This record gives sequence, structure tokens and C-alpha cells, in this order.
Amino acid sequence: HAFQLGQGFEVADIEPPAPGTELPFACGGNLAIRRSDWEASGGFDRELFAYFEDVDLGWRLWAVGREVVAAPDAVARHRGAATSTALGDVRRGVLFERNALRTFFACADDDCRSAFGPSVLATFLHRMTTFAKERPELEQAVADPFAAEGAPPSRSDRWRRRLRDEGLTGCVRHLLARSLLGARVGNPALEDGLLLMQLRAAQGFFAGLDRTEERRAEL
Repeated sequence: HAFQLGQGFEVADIEPPAPGTELPFACGGNLAIRRSDWEASGGFDRELFAYFEDVDLGWRLWAVGREVVAAPDAVARHRGAATSTALGDVRRGVLFERNALRTFFACADDDCRSAFGPSVLATFLHRMTTFAKERPELEQAVADPFAAEGAPPSRSDRWRRRLRDEGLTGCVRHLLARSLLGARVGNPALEDGLLLMQLRAAQGFFAGLDRTEERRAEL
């Protein structure tokens, strides 16, 4: 996903776009829109809740022949991160990942889907496999035993990585947990983490695929 350039900077330290500069979309926390355009475009997609609903709206405004332009002299009050802080990192991440997929597939035409769809899905899957490596046991469980680099990490390799990532305290904590709870404590488990975030996002995307197609048909 793209990063918002200049976020958190002082107004004096950034160079805003000139008035009337065309934008692909307006930030959902700082925009004004005519009611007629809002109704013609369908407004925010309620299925998205938060994140990318403004991207979806901008895409639809352009699709119905309207323009989105900058108004740098306008003043708005926005409480930054109010929603994201309340959600927490994992739930916020689910919305980021799920809504990015939904927005692309709800708005892209056939040519755009054909050109960029494989890259969108490949990027999502790449993040999923990368996040699966965040914990040594989980990395071992999902490692490809036929990969060119060889077998999954050995027990000693996993302990060296744990010592590197968690320090001596983390290693001692893990040993105590195994002693008290048994060997199962070392088995991979899907807890609130980046991999589970990706899986929840995928589940949400595919569960809402019919609705995504309906939104696309409205364009």
C-alpha cells in the first residue's frame, strides 16, 4: 500500500498541490463533496467501514464523470489515528488488507484486472508467507521441505533465532512455559499476529466477493 507523503509534518514544511490540481481521490478525513455527486457515486461503501473507502469513492467519482481536485486553502479539523488506535494493530491490519483487495476488485475494469490483478494477489500472498516467518515454530511449520535452500530450520537454528530476536529472557520464558505446560507450548499456534491478520483479511475478502461484484456492476 502507498504511504501518505508529508503526514505529520508542519504545514509550513510541505508543498501542497496548487488549487484545482486533479487528485485520484480525497482523504476521507478531510474532504467536501456535493450531495448530488455523493448520491450519484453511491457514497462510501459501508462494507469497507474504515480505510480505502475514500479511494473507492474517488474512483467512482471519476467513473461517473466528476472530478476530484485539491483545495489547499481549506481548513479542516481531524483527530488523527482516532479510529486506528481504538481498533488495535491486528484489526486495523485486517481492514487495510481486506479493503485494499475489495477496492481494487470492485473498481477495476476488465483490462485493469487483467493487467494488475495477478500482481495484486501475488503481493498479498507474498506478505502472508513473509508474516508466517515472524515466529520460529510457525516458520518451521510452513517451510517448504522441497525448497532449494533445503530443510526447515533445525531446533538449534530456531533457538539461535529466538535468542537473537527475544534475548535471554525470552528463551528462559519459553523454557519455563514448556516445563509447566508441556511440549505443546512449542507447537505453532495462530495467535493475534501478522499471519492471522492476513488470513482474516483473505477470509473477509472472499466472503464479500459477491458484494464486491455487485459494487463493480454499479459502475
